[in-house]
Amino acid sequence: MNKILEFFTEKFNIVKFVITGLAAIYLYITIMGMEEITSVTETHSYITGILLTGLFLVAALIFVFKKNMNNYPALLFALISIGALVIVRGALLHRETGDFLFYLNAWITQMREFSGSTGLAEDIGNYNMPYMYILYAISRTEFSALVLIKIVSMAFDVLLAFFAMKLISLKTQSINFQMLAFIAVFAIPTVVLNSSMWGQCDSIYTALAAGGIYYGIREKSKLSFLFAGLAFAFKFQAVFVAPVFLVFLFKNKIKIKDCWVFFAAFFATLLPSVISGRPIQDILSIYFNQAGHYGQLNMNSASIWNLIVNVSYEHFSIVGIAIAFVSVIGLLYFIYVHKDKIHRGTKEGGVEYYIYMAFLFSVIMPFLLPRMHDRFFFTADFLSVMLFFYDKRKWYVPLVVIFASYTAYANYLMQTSIIDMKYTSISMLVVIIIVLRDFVTHVRSN
Repeated sequence: MNKILEFFTEKFNIVKFVITGLAAIYLYITIMGMEEITSVTETHSYITGILLTGLFLVAALIFVFKKNMNNYPALLFALISIGALVIVRGALLHRETGDFLFYLNAWITQMREFSGSTGLAEDIGNYNMPYMYILYAISRTEFSALVLIKIVSMAFDVLLAFFAMKLISLKTQSINFQMLAFIAVFAIPTVVLNSSMWGQCDSIYTALAAGGIYYGIREKSKLSFLFAGLAFAFKFQAVFVAPVFLVFLFKNKIKIKDCWVFFAAFFATLLPSVISGRPIQDILSIYFNQAGHYGQLNMNSASIWNLIVNVSYEHFSIVGIAIAFVSVIGLLYFIYVHKDKIHRGTKEGGVEYYIYMAFLFSVIMPFLLPRMHDRFFFTADFLSVMLFFYDKRKWYVPLVVIFASYTAYANYLMQTSIIDMKYTSISMLVVIIIVLRDFVTHVRSN
């Protein structure tokens, strides 16, 4: 009976959180449709709308977590911090980038040429279907496509911070410490810029992957597979943390018999397009087409390919994939051999093992693989903060990883070179070696 009550209580909290986010989006759209708001200058109207929505969101969060928030100074700090971060996002909403002008907005313009759901059958864009559904829904409205795209991503910023808080709840029941994790993730510079300035959707798949990791650690097998399937459905880059789900299988935290949930979730997201008439083989080829879209070893990211220059893309592309594959398999083999030394439960203090693993996989793969973009360390940025919250001795990890990512963002978004990317790649390599060494040493000596 207690387990049943716990299940429904947890689901109710998530439902409340989702409803809160949807209500915030609806409120923002309503506010921005008011003449009193739109009559002011464009920049100020954005800030006013997002500020009012942010105040609502903060108030709603207090309602959701009010039972645990009995420390008023900490609560005031949380309110001010979240409010400030919402305002920062609002100030960036009007910024247009090349990605929006030449891709996202162009796709939405194409979609508006079709009536009903017929446009879902068309070969528009190169993102997988779940995100294209979001763009299609935006194309059905008269509201600013730029703002709506960013609002969706910002809503998942909140969900990502929420799962950061849930992951930290496995370490401590202190609501202050959990809320600090929420604020820290909500404040990551690349998280802020990715959604509110760039209008990209990396927070969507990362938030869903974080949910999968959280439920995997909690041994909620079906929920873990569900979130993993949805993450992979939104973006192929969710594969960067896929190995940690294999570790969950090693440790019997999730069950192989429940893997059907992953495939059911993935293919369910494709159904609207298939029903509308798009061939399933076209949809399933989207990720393969993405992989072959670019022909450079490095795409403005802090990868190892900043250090290896004047080499053939045709030859070294395969080499890079092979090195990354062997590295991941080698780490998985080490974990499998020593799996009995890794705590299985969440009460024995073994959660940090899984945070270490998730971070290592999320940073090693984009570091070694060719054709990596500036945004592909997004999940590593998030997990570097989680690693610090679990092991304060790793304070330098988020500083190095996030700075390396931010440098790449600055190159593209602001056309500003903060530091030669070779140095950020070297620093990233050093962090990987140190964290990997500490992880291996810790497991062997356990």
